[in-house]
Amino acid sequence: MDTENLGTSRGIGIGSFEPDEFAVFEGGIETGRAFAELPFDHLLFTGSTRVAKEVSNSAAKNLTPLTLELGGKSPALVCPGANLKRAAERIVFGKLANAGQICIAPDYVFVERAKFHDFIELLQTYIKKAYPRLNNNPDYTSIISADHFSRLNRMIEEAREDGAEIISINPDGETLEPSARKIPPTLILRPNPTLGVMQEEIFGPILPV
Repeated sequence: MDTENLGTSRGIGIGSFEPDEFAVFEGGIETGRAFAELPFDHLLFTGSTRVAKEVSNSAAKNLTPLTLELGGKSPALVCPGANLKRAAERIVFGKLANAGQICIAPDYVFVERAKFHDFIELLQTYIKKAYPRLNNNPDYTSIISADHFSRLNRMIEEAREDGAEIISINPDGETLEPSARKIPPTLILRPNPTLGVMQEEIFGPILPV
C-alpha cells in the first residue's frame, strides 16, 4: 500500500475504533502470507488474482473461509441499434473516471465493423471535450503507483510491438513527466486477444476497441 493510502487507513481508525478493533499492518507479500496463516474465523481479500492465490494457499492451512473480490475483464457491447454518440459519451465517462482506476470501468469495447471508424472518432471527440488538458487537471488523476504506471506502459508497448494501432489522446500536446505518473487516454484498436491488455484487468486509461 502506498504512503497516501496508509495515511488514509490510519486516519480512519483514529478516534473511531478501539486499538483491538482496527489496525493497519504494513508490508509486502511475506507480511500478507503470515497474516493469512493466522487462525481467523473469516478473511476478506480485495486485489489481484495472483495475490489471491497466495492468500488462499496460506489460509488453507487453517481451513479459514475466504471472500475474494478480484479483478477481471468487464466488456462494453455497443449493439447495432444503439445511439452511437450516447454510447461513446457514456463509455468515455465510465472509462476515464479516476483515470480508469475503478473496478466498474469498462475494460474493452465491442462495436460492429460498419460503425467502427465512426465510433473511434466519437470516442476521441468526447475524450478531448472531457479532458482538454491533462497536466494540472484535477479531473484527470495520476496512476496510483510507480509499479502500476510501469505495468500500464508495458501493456501499451506490447500491443504496439504486436502491430495494434495505438491512439494516444493528448489534446494540448503537453509533456507528461514520468514523475507525475499520468498516462494519456489511450485507444488500442483491434488488439490480439492474447495480449496482456486483453487478458488482465487494465485498471487505467487504456481502452481496447
